[in-house]
Amino acid sequence: MMGEKRRRLEKWIGAVIIPEFRPVGGESPEALERRPSEAYLRRFPPLGLIGFGRRMPDGLRIEGLEALTGDLVQSANRIIGRPPFVCADLECGAGYHLPGASLLPPARALAAAESTLPGAVAAAAERTGREARAAGIDLVLAPVLDVNTNPANPIIGVRAFGRTVDEVTTAGRDFVQGLHSAGAGACIKHYPGHGDTHQDSHLTLPTILRSVEELEQCELAPFHRVLGDTASGPLAVMVAHLDVPALTGEPGLPTSLSAAVIDGMRRDGFDGVVMTDGLAMLSVSDLPDLGVRSLAAGCDALLAPISELTMAEQLLEAVLEGRLCEQRLEQAAKRMERLRDQLTARPVPTLSHGLPDADRLARAALRASPDFAGCRQDFLGKSPQLIGTANFEGIALDLGAREQAAPREPVPLVAITGSQNIAGNGASGLDSVTASQVLTALQEGQAASRKTGFVWFGAPEGLLGEHLAAFRAQLAKWGTPTLVAFAPSELMVRVVGEMLASTSDNFPGDKS
Repeated sequence: MMGEKRRRLEKWIGAVIIPEFRPVGGESPEALERRPSEAYLRRFPPLGLIGFGRRMPDGLRIEGLEALTGDLVQSANRIIGRPPFVCADLECGAGYHLPGASLLPPARALAAAESTLPGAVAAAAERTGREARAAGIDLVLAPVLDVNTNPANPIIGVRAFGRTVDEVTTAGRDFVQGLHSAGAGACIKHYPGHGDTHQDSHLTLPTILRSVEELEQCELAPFHRVLGDTASGPLAVMVAHLDVPALTGEPGLPTSLSAAVIDGMRRDGFDGVVMTDGLAMLSVSDLPDLGVRSLAAGCDALLAPISELTMAEQLLEAVLEGRLCEQRLEQAAKRMERLRDQLTARPVPTLSHGLPDADRLARAALRASPDFAGCRQDFLGKSPQLIGTANFEGIALDLGAREQAAPREPVPLVAITGSQNIAGNGASGLDSVTASQVLTALQEGQAASRKTGFVWFGAPEGLLGEHLAAFRAQLAKWGTPTLVAFAPSELMVRVVGEMLASTSDNFPGDKS
């Protein structure tokens, strides 16, 4: 009898842990392929897996994720008798982890593109979902429903659709619907809201010192509005690792380990899967009984622990010793089983050729920049001289190598810089030192009666810090327009480069 109970518990434990897998070179250039062992699959059969095709911290995309996904799902199906679902972080399109698929603009750029290309958010999500399903990925860990209210936020920034509840809610709903129309599932994140932090939860436990009333009006609002769409809402919610004493009632307790937080999430009747953020993140990875406490708090899925086997053994021990309620484990496992059935029952759609591609979405976002008309008049399409940071030297060298006829007027001078919101290595915005360097460079252009411009590859609010008041005032005094380019991704850098280098008679995106 004990053997039967143990086997039942091991099956439920396998259901609630989502192991990660990576192709060769996925964790470091020398790393071997990472995947759960056959012994683990037999003993703790998983219902879900998470794939990574991007190496951190350098962000390089690694070949082989799609092939590994197919092989691992096939192996699990052979061993277990049913295929698990596969999830991945595809906020910027399937190409974020799959070389060859579409790498799309970040969420903030998609939301901006709506003004010049209506339906951009839903179309981007549909393209993401279709390409994900074609590669064997069923659940997209997106959209981000954080409201990016803190200009010093190093990890959210352009990953959020905006700085207001309405902006985020509208775009978030569109993204969920776009994924669903493509046959993919959506997992909204990072409940209860990671937008008002100046720290990265991949590195430490960020604290949000807002009252319940303030949280209800801002951080929590997009989540509960979208979760209220019971018939068409997301299938899963990811809970962040944050210190929010107003919600947990216990300073220092991560929200992912708080029953009060997770009960509050379900107040609108949501009965889908609650998933932890990655359990290898430094904000929680050293905590004792991490998996046990997450499940006890109400989480149903334990995402990417450092060792799936170690966590599984800890859960089994906790149930057998009475430290984790067997009924809570069973409830979580049944929710995961329902999610797996919902995802794997959906037909894989054909790829659509009618959706806007990445370049068109990027151009639409750039054309929504508040100063776009001024940028077009002063430097876009005029092959300007560029002065920028190392990340953008490729553009400058490419343009500088072009032989130009003697200009009828001085060549415009454009300064370019930016910041990235990436796990463990993100930057919050334009710093004072770089701002001073930009002004010094542009001052030379002004002194020579040249048109000047500024291209910012970052979140718009990255230019709004109080320390940049003099910087903004000086640009305004000179009449120097700013092109907001959202992120220094290979897509955005290339499209901006094309806009800078093109001739006025053949400007990319004029007819898109």
